[in-house]
Amino acid sequence: MKRIVCILTAIAAVLSLIVCATGCTKKDPALSDLASSQILAMVREGDEPPARISVIETDDYGRVLFTASNTGVFYNDRFVTAYIICQYKDGGRGYCYPDVCYELTNGEKLSNERIEALKERNDWNREIDRGKCSVGPLYLPQENDWMDDLFYSNVNVEKAYTKTAFLGRDSNEKKLYAVVWIKNRGSKDNEYGLYLVVTDRLFQLSAIKKLEDPFDIASCIANIKKETNWR
Repeated sequence: MKRIVCILTAIAAVLSLIVCATGCTKKDPALSDLASSQILAMVREGDEPPARISVIETDDYGRVLFTASNTGVFYNDRFVTAYIICQYKDGGRGYCYPDVCYELTNGEKLSNERIEALKERNDWNREIDRGKCSVGPLYLPQENDWMDDLFYSNVNVEKAYTKTAFLGRDSNEKKLYAVVWIKNRGSKDNEYGLYLVVTDRLFQLSAIKKLEDPFDIASCIANIKKETNWR
């Protein structure tokens, strides 16, 4: 009996190694934290579970290509998968090249072409440039009545469910936010919009833009930063 148990244990260990070699799903606080601090679609709300993490590949310098999957309010409660590259981990935190470290899909597998482009943007198999790295944060303010006033004063929509996430600030104290607007949240025929908002140091509006394709948020962030002379 003991021999059978030992054989079964050995088989399970081998199968575990095979699975991890091709895409190991495991708990990794640094990668989970990186996903939720950099990827709007992975932001948790209330008691939502953390994103599911699956490691795909590592390069010669220790970078990790992984996926994070979750449903989130900023994507109209849809299932989203993010392909993310972590440059390095330090002190339990994951570091990345901000704005270019990820690609989003609505659950489908990312094409090889897009994976290779993601790797190229992130210096895959080249020296890590720590000066380009960031750890976040991206967070949800507890109360943001002033943003609601600003939003509804500049966007012609009915008052409905909104949530705001802070995405960062530049050296001139301009601030970037994402605002999600959902009318009839929870119903199949709801109306949904995801917006980027830039304010100046006095919280006056500098720019506001609705994303035609929320899955293309990385390039939209880059464009609005360019338009507002982000520094």
